Amino acid sequence: MLMIDADWFKAFNDSQRHAAGDTSLRRIGAVLANRSPVGSAVVRLGGEGFAVLTRLPDPFAASLLAEDLRGAVAALAIPHPRAPGSCLTVSIGVAVAQGDDSDVLMAAADMALYAAENDGRNCVRAADPAAATATANASATGT
Repeated sequence: MLMIDADWFKAFNDSQRHAAGDTSLRRIGAVLANRSPVGSAVVRLGGEGFAVLTRLPDPFAASLLAEDLRGAVAALAIPHPRAPGSCLTVSIGVAVAQGDDSDVLMAAADMALYAAENDGRNCVRAADPAAATATANASATGT
């Protein structure tokens, strides 16, 4: 699973207006759909967030796909005057299923996305499965 956020998107909407934001999100979604493997599901999670659900042979392949998608979005060169580099970019968190627990998978992808955003954005980070399992378990038990 790849969890994807458009970087600095609130600032983009504030400076470029919502119509430009909607157009940009459609362009990003099209790139994600066109460059993802056949059979992948590309969904918008809301706001500036997307997810790509796909079957790949290993975590390395998932990270390669994520990096390809990150670069393809950057190559759109959508002007963003309030972002480093002056173009709209994405951050991507990568997680690979370690069983059939979707909560653990989403927690892992979300943690990896958070790490990508904390590491400066416009980058890809892979999940630590052990940390994601602990987070999902804590959420399930309310601790």
